[in-house]
Amino acid sequence: MRAFKLVGISNGQAQSVSYNQDAEPEPVPDHLDNDKVDWIDDSDDLPEILVGDDVLKLTDKAKAKYDISRPFFRGDLNTRDYTSAQVLLGDIATLLSTIISKTFSFKMSDFKEANCATFGCGLSSACMVDIGAQKTSIACVEEGVVLPESRMELAYGGDDVTEFLHDLLKEAAFPYKEADLTKSWDWSIFQGMKEKVCNLNENDLAVILHEVNVRKPDTTTTKYSIKIYEDSIKAPTCLFNPRVLEFDKKLRPKNQLWGDSESTLDIGSGNTSQAMQMSTMHLAGQKPTGNIDVQTESSKVPLHIAIKNSIAATTTEERIKKFSQSIVISGGSSHLKGVGFGIESRLLGVLQSQFPFVDKLQIIPPPKDVEAMNLSWSGTSVLSKLEVSNELWVGQKDFNTLGLKALKDRTYCMQLY
Repeated sequence: MRAFKLVGISNGQAQSVSYNQDAEPEPVPDHLDNDKVDWIDDSDDLPEILVGDDVLKLTDKAKAKYDISRPFFRGDLNTRDYTSAQVLLGDIATLLSTIISKTFSFKMSDFKEANCATFGCGLSSACMVDIGAQKTSIACVEEGVVLPESRMELAYGGDDVTEFLHDLLKEAAFPYKEADLTKSWDWSIFQGMKEKVCNLNENDLAVILHEVNVRKPDTTTTKYSIKIYEDSIKAPTCLFNPRVLEFDKKLRPKNQLWGDSESTLDIGSGNTSQAMQMSTMHLAGQKPTGNIDVQTESSKVPLHIAIKNSIAATTTEERIKKFSQSIVISGGSSHLKGVGFGIESRLLGVLQSQFPFVDKLQIIPPPKDVEAMNLSWSGTSVLSKLEVSNELWVGQKDFNTLGLKALKDRTYCMQLY
């Protein structure tokens, strides 16, 4: 706030804590609860398979009858929790077939997301910043092609903002003291609060009066009235100061599910990029060179530094200027209030300190009537109409003849791995 010469409320945080300490729950009758959840109990006629939001509606007793798993983690195959490739791929097949039949949705790779989001924004070249729930991906796209050396993948996203908001509010005397983020109903409380009160624009800092509705299975909905001050800005700033995050818990080792033979397709993130190497140069004097895991360490850098390194990896002055003036923010967590302001206010200074010729920074908004979180889907519809999309199909005959090599050769931008 000092950088913007803003003056906050001197006792704003103390006011909020004092108010929250006296907050009492207020019961909400069912007929007045407009967002009442229809919980799935063990007494119901439970289906054999549940996918998506329905899993979050299971009571604890109903959960005991299911083996709940997440085939995808941080936008990649979840090889840290699965020990069998067959089980993992079987769950993915079940997940995709169920979702396709119900909602006509499917899973895309990171590179397709960067390209499709660019198409969705009506651009052929841009620096794409995809802020998801569990990870943030950054890549520069030039004339429809991802520049592989600009790739960055950060090990944090919107879920980390939710968790940090929870930790901060606990210290601010949050009245619902038994909140447990491992419970889906409690997670949804803080997820909703993040979307409503968190803001990265310091100009909007104020004491916020907010109502929290606690909905749990087999209980009447209760309502708390709370006040929030600086925590509404502190929580999302973890994107620019990720040292507050517990990476040791997040970056658990993965299981080796894929063989090393030439016939095995290496599915997942690509090789180390120049942008990743630039992000770990500060560790050169702290650790022996051979002991630095570049992909892991580069995933911990602040968001604005990662964007700067991605743009810097494009090397030429013309490109650096071009990508600095065409930054597109997409992904499910891009709806955070003030996220564009937060990036712009921090990124311009670090870019100019390294590249004095950068005199302008511009974040491109999504087209009218297209939400930032849906840019990739919008771009997919554009990509599917291009002539090149006819060459992306892998038929049964192709797969029987070429095996996994067919997938690698036909998948759009897989050659960039």
